[in-house]
Amino acid sequence: DDRRDFLQGIAVLGEFTPALCDAVMGRTDSDKMIDDLERSSLFVSRLEQGAWFRIHSLFAEYARLRLQASQPGTAQSIHKHAALWLASRQPIEAMAHANAAGESALVAELLAAHHLALIRSGAGRTLVHWARTLPDDVLIAFPDVAAASAITTLLTSGGTTERTRYL
Repeated sequence: DDRRDFLQGIAVLGEFTPALCDAVMGRTDSDKMIDDLERSSLFVSRLEQGAWFRIHSLFAEYARLRLQASQPGTAQSIHKHAALWLASRQPIEAMAHANAAGESALVAELLAAHHLALIRSGAGRTLVHWARTLPDDVLIAFPDVAAASAITTLLTSGGTTERTRYL
């Protein structure tokens, strides 16, 4: 049961580290659990980036469906916790988890904190991608995100309609 619950939880994450699993799932033994699953060839494999892992994509899809059927809403909670944990470490990945959790305001907060860095690093399209996911009321609450998105849309030859929405 513990293995099954753990696998279902990490399936939501996609890619994960033991520390992320501990934070999201309220555990302290994720490193041991991941090592055990990896050694047992139970759908977990190490990525080239060292401490990062992933679960086999077909099994992950199955595990997410089982989790949704047995514990509705748990996946959104896992995504929200992952977004909060990743916010200062990997903001783009945090935005993906916040969006999956349905937390538009959190996506906007992350964009507000990182929009200048995204533009400066040439990742303006990433800024616009996540801004597109925000409802109008959230954009209004975060005018710096709307303005940065409008400017970035102009610079990247985005559509006039989209730019007008942000303005």
